Amino acid sequence: MIAPSPDWFVGVADLPLRGANGWVDSLTVDLYGWDEGTDDGVTYTSPNAASMPHVPIFPLDDGMFKVGDEVPR
Repeated sequence: MIAPSPDWFVGVADLPLRGANGWVDSLTVDLYGWDEGTDDGVTYTSPNAASMPHVPIFPLDDGMFKVGDEVPR
């Protein structure tokens, strides 16, 4: 979860944590924010407002998340 929004998040899928010689000791992964599409707040500090209908998951790659011309990891 990326607070305060309950539907903003970061995560990974299908990331192998076991190599040929056993468990990976350490791993660094660049992660970016995503919006689950279940809350319609328009700013980072907006109160919760359910999205009806729900929208597809999309990257948080514009607006308040941009620094200059890019979204930091």
